Amino acid sequence: MEISVNKDQGLFIKSFDGGCTTLGFDNVFKTLAKIVHRLGLSLPVLEEEKGTLSQYDLYQEAIKAYADARLNETWHHPDALPEVSKIIDRCIKNGTRVRLFYGDADTGCEWGEENDVLGTIGRTTGPLKSPIMIPKGECSGTTILEHCLLKIMDADTRRVLWVHTQYQAPTFAITEDHTPKLPFKATMNGQPEARFASFAKAAAWVAFMSGECTQG
Repeated sequence: MEISVNKDQGLFIKSFDGGCTTLGFDNVFKTLAKIVHRLGLSLPVLEEEKGTLSQYDLYQEAIKAYADARLNETWHHPDALPEVSKIIDRCIKNGTRVRLFYGDADTGCEWGEENDVLGTIGRTTGPLKSPIMIPKGECSGTTILEHCLLKIMDADTRRVLWVHTQYQAPTFAITEDHTPKLPFKATMNGQPEARFASFAKAAAWVAFMSGECTQG
């Protein structure tokens, strides 16, 4: 395996037979800093070394130390809010089925994400056991972007477990323009998002996107 640096995109690139994977400079830096703080390691964490192979080597060393510590804890994103991490941990422990809402954590504006937002929360394997969203009937899923969460809802009761202080819900609307086969248009904040054959299907989509319906 070969490690190279793409400074323009801010990525470490791990090349191997058949493909490659990437890891951002910021991710490496923040993960290294968090592990060093968590374990009390004497590894240097220098901002000016961000994006260098020497810092990547330190990151690898820190990951190994974390694995050797055998801490059976959830690895939360370095930028995740403490209250979000607590809710995630509680949902993992209780097997709570949740509906997640993602967006810009600085402005509180929701993105209107409809994929990988409904299910129970599990964890990845490996040394850094990150939270993942597991859809109903599945045994694996996608990594939860904890640092981009704006709202967490109990999918069965629709009770809001946590909401960002600046959360701004999107505005949805349904219009009909007589387009053949898909005459009903659903918009979010005035922008077209999806088309449907019937008003009922458009309304169901809006209900899911707004959190009024959490079945699935």
